[in-house]
Amino acid sequence: MDFKPESGDITEVYTLQKNFLCGERINRAQERLRRFPAWVSHVFFFGISVATFYYLLCKWSPSFSSSSDDVRGLCPQYDSITPEGAEGTWDTIGSLTWRNESITLLSEAIKIKTESWDDEDEVGKDERWDVFYRFSEYLKNAFPLVHSTLDLTRVNTHGLLYTWEGSDKSKKPIMLMAHQDTVPVNMATLDQWDYPPWSGHYDGTYVWGRGASDCKTLLISELQAVTLLIKQGFTPRRTIILSFGFDEETGGPRGAGKIGEYLLEKYGEDSIEIIVDEGATGVGEFFGQTFALPAAGEKGYVDVNITLSTQGGHSSVPPVHTGIGIISRIVTTLEANPHIPDLTPTNPYYTMLKCGAEHSPDFPPKLRTLVKKADTCPHAKKQLEREIVKTQPRATEMLFTTSQAIDIIGGGVKVNALPELTFVVVDHRIRPGSTPEDIMEHVASLIDPIAQEFSLDVEAFGISRNHSTSEEWGGALKLTAIKPLNPAPVSPPNDAWAKLSGTIRHVYENDEYPKVIVAPAIMTGNTDTRHMWPLSKSIYRFSPSHASSTSSGIPDGIHTVNERSSVDDLVRAAYFIHSLIKNFD
Repeated sequence: MDFKPESGDITEVYTLQKNFLCGERINRAQERLRRFPAWVSHVFFFGISVATFYYLLCKWSPSFSSSSDDVRGLCPQYDSITPEGAEGTWDTIGSLTWRNESITLLSEAIKIKTESWDDEDEVGKDERWDVFYRFSEYLKNAFPLVHSTLDLTRVNTHGLLYTWEGSDKSKKPIMLMAHQDTVPVNMATLDQWDYPPWSGHYDGTYVWGRGASDCKTLLISELQAVTLLIKQGFTPRRTIILSFGFDEETGGPRGAGKIGEYLLEKYGEDSIEIIVDEGATGVGEFFGQTFALPAAGEKGYVDVNITLSTQGGHSSVPPVHTGIGIISRIVTTLEANPHIPDLTPTNPYYTMLKCGAEHSPDFPPKLRTLVKKADTCPHAKKQLEREIVKTQPRATEMLFTTSQAIDIIGGGVKVNALPELTFVVVDHRIRPGSTPEDIMEHVASLIDPIAQEFSLDVEAFGISRNHSTSEEWGGALKLTAIKPLNPAPVSPPNDAWAKLSGTIRHVYENDEYPKVIVAPAIMTGNTDTRHMWPLSKSIYRFSPSHASSTSSGIPDGIHTVNERSSVDDLVRAAYFIHSLIKNFD
């Protein structure tokens, strides 16, 4: 169609042409829109409506207005519970006599090298387990009243299961846990220790040595508390179980694993009122407020072993990328694609943030606002995740993110020989809401394009993908999952939690700490409780001590040089165990 303007003005000509062309485009767009099915427009406008609804809810909801500082009710607290007949107990436990006895008991326990090793064979086949005979003999001599009053069952030879039968069989038992073993000491670090690792040296404040805090302090405290109860004439109505594994540092399959099987057969599922084991955190400051943080859950776990087999040969005629080069590409790809933070409502750290928002005077205002909104506003939850990652230490991010650590790598045997076997092991600690299967899928999806590029045949967690051709075989890549473990079930805020909270407040509130807030936490590592999940819905990990942590968030000295335990904590731990037993009776 020709279009001729009446005016000769070039600007007018341009304007009229532009309007004509725009009108044509609009007509064509309207025609295409008429051809769309009706449901497309309905879906489109429904999506817009939902998005608008959530935006308005986040922006204008009165309960979550950013202008309001009211965070009451986010984290209810339970009253302190004083045990029946507690008069005089602290006078005994807090005395100089008790203190000196505690120092000796812990020091002598540390002197026995109860190390456990990843490569140990079964009990009875590997003589390295024999040291636990000596340790159990030490406990028998150090705590004669426990051994004459409680029933001792040896599970798989070195697992120690003490049972103090209660008079009321209608009450579920309680179980207190600890482990006898320690991680080994790296002999190359001996000169870095202030005091020898098996000396049990007391410097006036701390008892030093491997196992001092992980976890012989807790084990000794539990036996001390039971001893005192026996001396006081206490007879339990509720059965009390003490469970001491001997291979927790290697996953606990021979110790707590066998004990858990024994107890499940004896008592059945959900048969124990509460289980308390070691934790990573105790009592410490959280944004200007004293907090106690029993862990109500643990992250999951899976190691991924990546093994690459490639053609060998002389190094003078190498391929463009050797097996080590290909593995290096895999490592850099994994590290360039970390797991995304995801703070799910079931994560105990989410509840801990709510407690901080309500009770901590120095809690960052922006975080407080976002915590308050996050329950009803998905956008605010994402903002909260980003703000924590941006402003808090990396250890905090790991509380709601699946971690990934390249821990072991190897390959090649000689400088002039091409590597035929190369491998890497990647450690993962899995956030609540995810699974080992998610991790496997993530790793496989990142590695498969690399396998295609280098014509590698892949066996990824039992599924084969062949990328080689008849003309070219680049190698064989195998991905294997080691020790997959789902995140632990999260223990609910039930009656057991209320009694645990009340006991903690009774033990730790004093002139120095007039108010202690008890909030659930999450363990980034795993404890022997992994073997006890069927036995109880109320499983907590708590170190009855004052937190003294490094920047990693791990208590100072654990699994490294200069491990030590404060004698004040040792004494207070016994008081906590004593009070806990009485409050649950």
